[in-house]
Amino acid sequence: MIYTARAENNNGFFRDILNLYVPEGTSVADLTWGRGKFWEGIDRSKYNLIRLDKHTSCDVRADFRAVPLADETQDTVVFDPPYVTRMGFKRRSKENPNGSNQKSAFGLDESGPRNERELDALYAAGTAEARRILKRGGILILKTMDTERWRHVELAHLPGFKLIDLLVVITKGKPPGKPYAQKRARKNHSYFMVFRKLRTAGARATVSHHRRPSL
Repeated sequence: MIYTARAENNNGFFRDILNLYVPEGTSVADLTWGRGKFWEGIDRSKYNLIRLDKHTSCDVRADFRAVPLADETQDTVVFDPPYVTRMGFKRRSKENPNGSNQKSAFGLDESGPRNERELDALYAAGTAEARRILKRGGILILKTMDTERWRHVELAHLPGFKLIDLLVVITKGKPPGKPYAQKRARKNHSYFMVFRKLRTAGARATVSHHRRPSL
């Protein structure tokens, strides 16, 4: 039985989503491959997988805002954009628990994204590319997290898509935190959002569409 929320690694939830929504033998474009953590323990040979990333070695070296794939050619798109600004660009360590696990991933270094507006632009550009390359009725698997904004609420009305499932990833163990007086509950969960591509673009989402930032 697959449940909507549990304490589990990302790849456990990702495997569940593949089993529910992505038939074997179909085409999958992972726009933010990174180190392929989502796919750990999964037999990738069962899918026609294209691995894309701007900063790591994979099938196609590409920015997710400008994907070199033809229109309406993919059955599924995987998109794991950044959640926060700059993301503590120094490498995560015991001495620096708020750092990043991926140096310069998606431009998350000292140069940006510097603010919520630039994060919005990344989401808007990435999801627009996802919609462009997806076939009609195709599946978008998007990973996100709430920070100062309820981003999963904003994304629920993504233009051109229908939200069909929402899975809550509860952090295993204690999340990193900064030494300041607590004013609200510390978030210890993130989301996998599963969308289906609609025939028309539909209404505008809450996430703003800006020009691409220079990262």
